Amino acid sequence: MSSSTTTPTTIKLSGTDLTSIPHEVYQYAEHLDTLELPNNRLTELPLDLTTRLTRLARLSLSWNQLPSLPPAVAHLEALRELRITDNLLTTLPPELGRLCSLEFLNASYNQYVRLPIRTTLTLTLVRAGRISHVDELSFASLSRLRTLILSVNQLERLPHSIGNLASLQVLSLASNRLASLPDSIAALTALQTLTVTWNRLQQLPEHVCSLVSLRTLDVYSNQLTQLPCDLSRLSSLTVLSAARNHLHTVPESLRELTSLRTLLLDYNDFHAIPPCILAMKRANANLATLLMVHNPLSDVPPEHKLSNQTLQDYLAKCCAESTCGTGSESTTT
Repeated sequence: MSSSTTTPTTIKLSGTDLTSIPHEVYQYAEHLDTLELPNNRLTELPLDLTTRLTRLARLSLSWNQLPSLPPAVAHLEALRELRITDNLLTTLPPELGRLCSLEFLNASYNQYVRLPIRTTLTLTLVRAGRISHVDELSFASLSRLRTLILSVNQLERLPHSIGNLASLQVLSLASNRLASLPDSIAALTALQTLTVTWNRLQQLPEHVCSLVSLRTLDVYSNQLTQLPCDLSRLSSLTVLSAARNHLHTVPESLRELTSLRTLLLDYNDFHAIPPCILAMKRANANLATLLMVHNPLSDVPPEHKLSNQTLQDYLAKCCAESTCGTGSESTTT
């Protein structure tokens, strides 16, 4: 094509059984803004190509057979989106950290055994797959990272350096093997969502209460027997999910969470409705959802334990009767 007006800036070749980069990609490399080659059989990203893709903003190589990414990806200085899911990657090159324009990285469903060391990815690192170990230096320079999703891996611990993620807003650690969280998590003061569902947590560190920006705390399906005492510091919290644990009580400070809209405590070991729950339900008009079914509640008539709705009706009745709330609270002081 002789005219610059007809020079393509986008090439999309999905599911064409490519085993190598086609000629037209090389031909127009310097002009490309978007290159999508997913669902093929590519095994490498050639060095001589990466040095020519100087304008490339979006690159998709998902569903291929790439065993690695070359360090030469550092030449993709204009890259904003990189999708490399479902390949054969076992690690990510530290050179990714040089991509200062990178806003989105989806590297899920690969065969990672560890995260790269000393990368400086700026915005999003999406679920990584089969990680069982995170190097202490992995988070040393990621001060601008906003979202970290390490769900469905085999993590048994987090490094202390997790506290270096000063800009982190979303941290998802669902479906791992974590038995504890490091105290350094207290430094994540920008964190808004913490998801640690389906792990092996036996306790949450009190330092969690330092996460003053937290809006959602989800610890569903762990082995918790209690929640941190100073929950009232989480004044922005709107969702607290602690279902399927071994809780038998909750801290009195829970009643001070006036922004809370959803409280999930079903499938625990409560033998009685905590007085602070009744107090909070009476005082907190924002609390729209409260689940406590499937607990061995001895102070609730059997007919009111049949479903969440019947239990809600019972709680509403208790809250409407002044003797229920004040009487229960007086017995705990």
